[in-house]
Amino acid sequence: MSVAYGASRPAGKIAAAAMMFLLATPLASGAQERPQFRTTVEVVQLQVALEDARGDHMPNLAREDFVLRVDGRVRDLTAIYEVDLRQIQPDEDEDRFIPAGGWRQFLLFFDFSFTTKQGVLRAQEAAADFVQKRLHPQDLVGVATYSSVGGLKLVSPFTADRGQVLDAIRGFGLNRGQFLVDPAGFAVQPLADLYDLAVASPANNPASAQAGDLNALVEQTLLTGYLDAERADFRRYREEAISYVDQLIDLGDLLTATRGRKHVLLFSAGFSDDVLSGQSLDELSNDAALLQAGQSFNINTESRFGSADLRQSLEQAMKSLQSSDTVFHAFDVGGLGNDAVDDTFRTTQSGRQALSYIADGTNGTVTWNTNELGPYLADLAEATSRYYVLAYRKETDDPPVVELDVTVRRPGVKVTAAPRRFAPPPSYADMDAPQRQLQLAEYISKGIEEENLIFDARAMSFAGDRRVNRVAVVVEIPFTQLEELAAIRGDAATELDMLGYVIDGNGQMRDLFSRRVKLDLNRMVGRLAGLPFRYYDLLWAPPGEHKVRILVRDTQAGLLSTRTMQVDVPGYHNAPGVVVSGPVSLDWDHPGLLMRGLDATAPPQHRQGGPVSYPFTSGNRELTPQVYTLTERGGSCHFMLVAHNLGRHPFTGEAQTSVTARAIDQFGNEHEVSQVKLVDRSYDPQSDATTLVVEAVLPDQLGQGGYLLEIDVIDAISGETVQKTLPFLITAEISTNN
Repeated sequence: MSVAYGASRPAGKIAAAAMMFLLATPLASGAQERPQFRTTVEVVQLQVALEDARGDHMPNLAREDFVLRVDGRVRDLTAIYEVDLRQIQPDEDEDRFIPAGGWRQFLLFFDFSFTTKQGVLRAQEAAADFVQKRLHPQDLVGVATYSSVGGLKLVSPFTADRGQVLDAIRGFGLNRGQFLVDPAGFAVQPLADLYDLAVASPANNPASAQAGDLNALVEQTLLTGYLDAERADFRRYREEAISYVDQLIDLGDLLTATRGRKHVLLFSAGFSDDVLSGQSLDELSNDAALLQAGQSFNINTESRFGSADLRQSLEQAMKSLQSSDTVFHAFDVGGLGNDAVDDTFRTTQSGRQALSYIADGTNGTVTWNTNELGPYLADLAEATSRYYVLAYRKETDDPPVVELDVTVRRPGVKVTAAPRRFAPPPSYADMDAPQRQLQLAEYISKGIEEENLIFDARAMSFAGDRRVNRVAVVVEIPFTQLEELAAIRGDAATELDMLGYVIDGNGQMRDLFSRRVKLDLNRMVGRLAGLPFRYYDLLWAPPGEHKVRILVRDTQAGLLSTRTMQVDVPGYHNAPGVVVSGPVSLDWDHPGLLMRGLDATAPPQHRQGGPVSYPFTSGNRELTPQVYTLTERGGSCHFMLVAHNLGRHPFTGEAQTSVTARAIDQFGNEHEVSQVKLVDRSYDPQSDATTLVVEAVLPDQLGQGGYLLEIDVIDAISGETVQKTLPFLITAEISTNN
């Protein structure tokens, strides 16, 4: 839901309330009431799986069926939500409501240090198959790796973009230089590059060469760096195992920033049982024989009793993972072939103890003795497809980590999976940089609509070239909001992260922008004082239905808000009839008040050679867009339209176009707008685009409130009419003394 805030005037709150009512009205009729899951950290969300006496999921439970105890004390549930992915068809509405803690999330975790090269390749193949064939379209997937060289790396945050995940699996992050990487950790291949590759001939197509180079790089890296732990002596191997487990502690801390259960699919052979629990009985007997034979120098005393430090680190790792509601499912990628390793100390013992300890300690599963992981991954997808989300309100005296107990009042129904030790997401101030990055990714991937600071946004499509079209984004922040953020900082400045994404119908991110904006309110004086801050940026998108998702975050306090808009990007160059972009509301009284995230005269490398021109122009005149029109009674609306494929007069060659309009109030009543004036007009023959700048003088009888301006663009040659709408607000005339 977008709420309109115009220029900072005394009537701003009235105008905002009126627009909220106007925009809410079409959504209210027939809308199903949804459970009230607040997205702030004041409400804790838990995933709970259960089954009846037959071992099946129990559907249709209500709040009163659950009993939640937090540190032994019963807490009221504020909401529950049932998830059954088997009942949600892939072609259903992707915009259905899912609470932030209700998404199913898989993290594909590749362990390079305790796995052979063949095991890594086996895991790579199984993970790609899992992503392509086993997942529900609304699942979120991330990719992480661990190596003795680079440590723990989150290659891809949780995302619904399967293309990003597959790229991360194939390249393990070694190919990120080819992508656009944003502050949330998403990596998107530049859209122009994809189009260039698609039209290249097979002989000259660089994609295959890049893939070959990447495979060689991955193989070389595995051989020279990631597998050295296998060839180390016992002491070094033990230190590597402790370092690895310490990274699991860090992983648990990191994942507290994302709500909901995290299923980690660990692809590993596990570190040797020797280093965890010491030698087996056979090995101890062999050492005794060596001792009796006077060969004590051949006894490896380092591995005799295992590592107490390692066991202690494992205990801490389990607590960290449990607190973040992270479940490890271990898949032994050693396979039935027992991949050969070049080591100096490893015995015939496997890493089963380590894998079992990690899986059991997080209420997960472990799979071994197979060369075919696909069926087991499919079973896991099925077993985790049904659960409930419970929400309770966090109290001020709750400790950072609480003990939970969830039971069900229904006879014969038991809880099979629920967090027992739990740490709700920390506040922004308590997050480190990786957690803040993961939090950004959660808001974008889950489409969370947050309202912690005030802004409005609009995304509009415009023609580009035959490869890609432009999607212009305008973000508007009231001056009073900037003042509040500056007050939090304690000075006259504010710093904002502005993020924007265009996502196609398959959930793939096609383009993004990110910009950190620093504002000094002391410089916004004179005619700038009190006016909203407006930010402009540009995205690219192919024809089709897309979502544009915008996030604004204050970097000091962590306050953020999001907007998601549906944008239809036409095929301008091959459309059968008239195509109209807009209408775009214009700030006629205060032109030029924009900060631009894209400089068309010096575009970044990934935008060079593509359409980057500023779309809000008429001839050589630049115009200033605004999100909503705010005017007084009897005032006027200025807006622009860009029409393509208009008919041409057979003698003059000019388009014969007219524009009419009428105002629709919140009750659906029409009000004639008799004064519709063409203020400016221009034509671009290269794109066959006619730009119309129009002023609509509003009837005096329109009172305070929100309206829609219904606009008809009429092609007099063909008789075709294209109808567009533009929201506007009429405010009461308020004396300056109020």
